[in-house]
Amino acid sequence: MKTRIEIMVSQDFAALHNYDHAPEEVKFLRTPHRHMFDVRVWIPITGDRQVEFFMAKDSLQTALSFILAEGYKKNVRLVDMGNRSCEALAQLVIAQMENNACGNPAKRFFVSKCEVWEDGENATIVTADRTEE
Repeated sequence: MKTRIEIMVSQDFAALHNYDHAPEEVKFLRTPHRHMFDVRVWIPITGDRQVEFFMAKDSLQTALSFILAEGYKKNVRLVDMGNRSCEALAQLVIAQMENNACGNPAKRFFVSKCEVWEDGENATIVTADRTEE
């Protein structure tokens, strides 16, 4: 039997965001509102303990800190992501973890999938498609 092995690490945080062009029916989303976001990333591996959970989670935390740094400056007690969507956040996390913009090669990981959950109810799933690379 052929199997595929992946590990998953996650990080949650409270933040504000808004949807500037929300449809009239949900226009309340145009103003900043709070969510508990949960970001989950999947990292494919080929064998037992090829990637240590603690190291992968540290990479995710570093990526999020880098991505959300501007929001921390705007609101001291709560991150403000502005008009950034769950879809955009997931794509940024994948890029940050893979391209190592944080400057530490030890924190670089290939990510096969990233999920961003709002309040444990709704989520975006971005799967890395490398067929065009």
